[in-house]
Parts: sequence; structure tokens; C-alpha cells
Amino acid sequence: MIDILLIVFSGFITGLITVLLGFGGGFVVVPLVYQITVVQPELTHYAMHIAIATSTAVMVFNSGWASYQNWRSGGLPVGLFPLTAFIAAGALLGSLCAGLLQDKAIRGFFIVYMVITLGDCLVRKGFFTPPQKHRLTVAVSCFGGSGIGLIAALLGVGGSVVT
Repeated sequence: MIDILLIVFSGFITGLITVLLGFGGGFVVVPLVYQITVVQPELTHYAMHIAIATSTAVMVFNSGWASYQNWRSGGLPVGLFPLTAFIAAGALLGSLCAGLLQDKAIRGFFIVYMVITLGDCLVRKGFFTPPQKHRLTVAVSCFGGSGIGLIAALLGVGGSVVT
């Protein structure tokens, strides 16, 4: 019963953080699911993989719905579409890498990612002050998009922070 209440509360907090900050789902979901599964003996060695897969499944549904709504309202710029193809390619690579890595390595990468992200939010002025709009270059679409997809799929976090 406590686990169910914790999941409901975490879902509420995840939604709240995501709406207020534009990111946060993976920051809440991955550690929560990890803590619930790591204490189960038959799942201990796969706890991080399960947490990432759960977070990714939530992300795919939510981002798909949000993207569809933005597309319907005309809010998606045309220049964004080449980036999405590279994000998908990076996500494929990230999911393949996640399958090859041990739980401990992925957990370490996740911790490093969280520290870098939180540090970036505190240090980089662009987080609080929006940058000027400009067209994406081919290099940014290719390497940036692939990196976004790789990190998102490998660690179960949304690509919004990297994007």
C-alpha cells in the first residue's frame, strides 16, 4: 500500500516539476522505480534497466502527445523535423548501449548526468534567459540530435535538458 501511495505522490510531483521547469520526469521516475525494484532480490541486478525502461515508456507517451498537440496548433517550426530524425537515430543507439551496459555503469552515468544538469541550471545564464532564435545548422541537427537521443534512451531522461 505504501508503494502505491509513493507512486501516486511521485507521479504528482513529476507532473508538477515537468510543468513548472520543463524537465524533471526522468529525475523523479528513474530513482523512484530504481528504489522500488532494487530491494526485490530477483530484480536487483536489473533495477536500473527497469527504471530506465519505465521512464522511457512514460516519456514516449507524454512527448508523443505533447508533440501531436503542438503540431495540431501549428506550434512546431519546420526546421525542427531534421533534428527529430537524428534524435531517433541517437535513441536507437542509446537503447542498444543500455542493453550492453551493466546496471552499475548506467547508474553511474545517471548520477553524473544529474550532477551536470543541476550544475548547468545553476551556472549557465541561458537557463534563466532564453537564447536568441536562430536556424539549426546541419552539424547541430546531426550531432546534437544524435546526442539528445542517445542520452535520453540510455538514461531514461527526457531530451529537454540537453535540447
